[in-house]
Amino acid sequence: MIEIKFRLRMNNKVVGYEKFAQYELSGKWMYATEADSQVWAEAPIEHNEKDLYTNLKDKKIKDIYAGDIVKFRSAYPVRFCKNCGEEYESFYEGYYCKECGKRLSEPKPIIGEVIYSVDLRDNKGYGEYCRFCIRDDKDIYSFDEISNIEDYLVIGNRFENPELVMSKWKS
Repeated sequence: MIEIKFRLRMNNKVVGYEKFAQYELSGKWMYATEADSQVWAEAPIEHNEKDLYTNLKDKKIKDIYAGDIVKFRSAYPVRFCKNCGEEYESFYEGYYCKECGKRLSEPKPIIGEVIYSVDLRDNKGYGEYCRFCIRDDKDIYSFDEISNIEDYLVIGNRFENPELVMSKWKS
């Protein structure tokens, strides 16, 4: 079952969490000051911004929200030669550079921001869809392009850790 949950912020500081508690045919909004709290109350928490929960957890079992900065490995890693700078896509199975013969680097982890993306067409060219993606300073990755969900690691969020946000995406 999909959990409807938000991280609540007041002036870019996390102040609490909100979730919809389903009870048979009805439900209500509940609030807590800690994400993993066992005690949720009906009293609203004052806030002026919300971040949507992705329904995913990182490898430390921490909830992942839009606006989080995560570290992960791509399913399509690029290796490069430190000596001459040549890049090799994931389908290249060799361990040595074709140009200079030096050993290729291991693929670097990617650090990016979780965003909620609305696209006007799907991969067949029609329809509308919404999805969570991760963007870094070079590209936007769908969650399908990430090798393993256990590879995600939340290292901060764009609001409380603006130094982690790539300069290209700062707004």
